[in-house]
Formats: sequence, C-alpha cells, structure tokens
Amino acid sequence: MAQEANQDEDRREEFADGADGADDIDVPAEAEAVERIEADLRAAKAAAAEGADTGKDEAVEDERFEGADADEAAEREGVDADAADTDVDTDEAAEDDRLGTEAEVEELSPTARRIKGRVPADKIREIFKENWRELGAQVQRRGFRKGRVPRRLLERIVGSKFMEELEKNLKEMAIGEVAKDRGLYMVGTPEFARAELAEGAPFEFEAVVEVVPDFALPPLEDIEVARDAVAVSDEEVDAQLQHLLREHADLAVVDVWPPAEGDVVVAATKITSGGKVIVQNDGNAVLVGRNDVYGLPVPDLKDKLLAGERRIDCEIQVPEDNENERLRARRVRIELEAGEVKRRTPPELTDEWAGLFKCANVAELRTRIAESIRAQKEHAAERALGERAFERIMERVGFPIPEGVTKRIDEYAPKAMPDLEAIRAEEGTAPAEDAGADAAAAAAAEESRKRAEASAELREAAEKVFRRQVVMDRLAESHKIEVGEDDVDEYLQAAQGVRGKELVELKRRLEARGAMRRIMQELLAVKVYDHLRRNCRVAVEEKKEERPAEGAETPAAGGEERA
Repeated sequence: MAQEANQDEDRREEFADGADGADDIDVPAEAEAVERIEADLRAAKAAAAEGADTGKDEAVEDERFEGADADEAAEREGVDADAADTDVDTDEAAEDDRLGTEAEVEELSPTARRIKGRVPADKIREIFKENWRELGAQVQRRGFRKGRVPRRLLERIVGSKFMEELEKNLKEMAIGEVAKDRGLYMVGTPEFARAELAEGAPFEFEAVVEVVPDFALPPLEDIEVARDAVAVSDEEVDAQLQHLLREHADLAVVDVWPPAEGDVVVAATKITSGGKVIVQNDGNAVLVGRNDVYGLPVPDLKDKLLAGERRIDCEIQVPEDNENERLRARRVRIELEAGEVKRRTPPELTDEWAGLFKCANVAELRTRIAESIRAQKEHAAERALGERAFERIMERVGFPIPEGVTKRIDEYAPKAMPDLEAIRAEEGTAPAEDAGADAAAAAAAEESRKRAEASAELREAAEKVFRRQVVMDRLAESHKIEVGEDDVDEYLQAAQGVRGKELVELKRRLEARGAMRRIMQELLAVKVYDHLRRNCRVAVEEKKEERPAEGAETPAAGGEERA
C-alpha cells in the first residue's frame, strides 16, 4: 500500500485523537497528489478568471488579440483547439500512467532515508502539456471562446503560480511513487535539498524523509486466540422482555406535576432570533431527561422540569456547524411553556400479547428472545477473535518510532492537558496561594505531579495509536485488503438509509467535517479483523452449563412505567 508523502498532517490529527484511542488511515500518495493538483488548478483558473476584467496590461494584451479568430490565435500559440475541448480525467491518468521516477535510496538511519530522484524529460513535457491544456479548457477570457485562450496569455496571467503548484505536487507524487516502489512507510514532511523543474527537462530532486523501519509480521497460522463461551442467563432474557414491553407501551396523559424522568411534557415552544420567529410549535413533545429542544442545547432543562418549572426562557449562540441552516451561527432565544404530562404504560404480559410476535405463549417468546441474544453474542464472539488476533500481533512486533513523530507527540501532549486555572475559575475555587506559602508550594507540586502523569499517559496513548495504525496498514498491504468507494457507499446506505443525491450530499458533508477518513479507517479495521479471524488458529471453545430460559419466572408487567 502506497503511503502518503504528506502524512505529517494526517498523523498530527491522529495524535490529537490519541486520548480517545481513535486511529486514522492513509490513502495512496499518487491519488492524494492528483487531488491536490486538481484543487490547485481550480485555484489557478479562478485567478485567471479574476484577471479577465482587471489590469491595464491585460487590457493591452486583449487589444493585441482582439478581432483575431480565437482558433487562429490558439494555433499561433501552439494550443490544439480540439484538444483543448477534451475533458481530461487526471485521476484516471494518475492511476494508469506512472511518473516513472528513477531513484537512489540511501539509508541514513533506521528511520531516515535520502532519496535522489529523477522524472524523465518526456514525462515532464507530457505533464506540462496536459496541465496547460486542462487549465486552458476551463478559462474564459474576453475576446476568446471558452477553451481557446492562447497559452502565452495564460502563462502571463498565472505562470508563476502554475509553476509553483506544479513543482509542489510533482514533489509529492514522485516521493510517493518511490515510497510505493521501495516499500517505504513515510511519516512527516519530506525535506527537499533541491528540486529542479523546467519544461522539457528531467525533474531532478533530492530529499530526506522519515520512515517507519521495516518489520516482519508473524504468520497468521502461528496466531492462536480463544473464542468466548456463549451463555444466556434468565436475567438477560428478563431484561430484554422488559425492554419489549416498554417499546410497546402506550403514551397517555397523566394528572401529575412535576413530571418524572422519562415522561413526555407537551410544551408550547418558540425560537426567535432578532425579533423574528424561526420556530413555533404549541404541541412540542419534550422528553424529560434531555437538555435540548430542536437539537439546540437548553441549559438545565431536565433539572428545571423535574423541579416543577413550567416556564423556561434562555438565550444561546448556535454553533456555525449546526445542521439547521436557518439557525446556524445565530443568537437565538428559546421559550418553553410546559403543559400536560404523558407517561408510558406498558401492556400486560400475557399469551395474547406474545401472539403479536407470532408466539403461542410467553414461554415461546422467552425462548425466541434467548435465541436472539445467543445469536448476538456468537456474532460478537466471532468478531472478538479478529480483534484478539490483532492484539497478539501487536505483542509480537516492535519498531522504533521516528524522531519527528516523537517530537510531534511531545508537542501535542502538553497542549492536550486541561487548563487547571480555567477549571478552578469556573468552579469558583480560590488559588492555592491564598492558603499560605507552604500550602501553595505543596499544591503546586501536587498539580505538577498530576500534570506530568497525565502528560505521560497522553504520550503513551499517542504512541499506541501510531503503532497500531502502522501495523494495521502493514497487515492491509500484506494481505491486499482495501476499502473502496463502494464499501463506503454500502456502509452509509445501510447506516443512514440514503441513496442517490442524498448519499452524495452526505458524503460531501462528512468530507467537509473530516469524518470520511475516520469512516474508511473503521471499515478497514473491520476487514482486517475479519481476515485475521478467518485465518488465525482458534482454541477449542469452553463449554458452560446454561439454565433453560423457558422455565424462568415471568417478570411483572403492566401498570405505569417510566421509560
């Protein structure tokens, strides 16, 4: 699996999530670089379009070409008019046509390599031609039809920016290609000692990169894990049966006040901003136990309702990323006027009620519930095999962490520490200095010790995240396990129930929030765990006695119950 040439930013995000134990994943360096080239080209096109109506020099250039046929002008500048109208899929070009980078790799240390590379002149000429053609096909300029702007004019408008971005992206693509060919797992940002780019000449460069040293993965047949024994208790069946009863409970009005947790309060709700009504609903159902209305936080809503407050009035600032565009980034006022209370009343547990689930009686329903619980546990036990196999592999492999990664972890850990002064101020706690010099010194020493311990824990967690990610990537590469667009689409369709345009929009929002890569990492982990489960050795399952759930005493039902 090709590693990104710009993994520094990805790893930095990964470390920031280290305390949560969340990982991130990598994408092929070539694909990433092509995406960046496209983004840079779009920026260059925008700059060219902006320049269309500004600047005296540009006006002079327009006059030189004004009145001339656009096709002839394009031909004079060496631009093929027909080719300029051709849509170029740079993603597919990068997939199918390598740079052909020739490279010498020198080992400076176990975690550092010097790369001297060279991209052939023919390839550079082709890249220049294709990128100018792609840019010219999109630019509109007064006096020329779209796609017919002469290259000489484009060079004058965006030439320096074009060269700068092209060199940047060629560096990333070439380094990524070398990494893939040589099996290097690069981290951090390459440090270029030189890079010489000119149209018609070879692209030669020299850079030092940090890498994770190569390490051997143990054969999967040598990994042995034990499967959990599966047993279903009467208590578990009783709990699930009570859950079913609550799900089928009727919601009815009760003459009580204040409400209890789990009740539903019907409240007249009004949300305004700047004096304008955004939301008004006289029959809004508010679940007692939550502290939000229409997805907006209402401070202490639960406690106020439980205390018997009927009228609640507050102002909040809606975050810029709120899903409701009408409320986004607004200062809003939320007014609630509580009315009647509704409470769930579960049905009586009878053979007749069991018939709703196509069971002859309650005993048969209990048996089906026990079978369902068993199936869920067996599925979890199977999945756990892959996760345990991964942990066994983690115990067997070791490698030094590159120095640059260690430095970033050291930078991250102190920044992730809580602000004790802010916490004390929020809690209204007086500074330790007020208690006297000795007490202040003792308190400061204790705080310092706690911060050091917490910082060490954060460093350990971040290193663990990094090591797990490296091993996960190596396993995926070794066993040819990949996550594709179809996998993501299938997951989102199943999880969110969206298709077509809704799916495209959901993916756009996830990408904008940086969540798509996390989803891909989770899908990759599932695939890796499944592969390990199917290929490692499984110990004989321990057998356990189980009490028949059918003979258990039926739990009490009926009467009022709070959800």
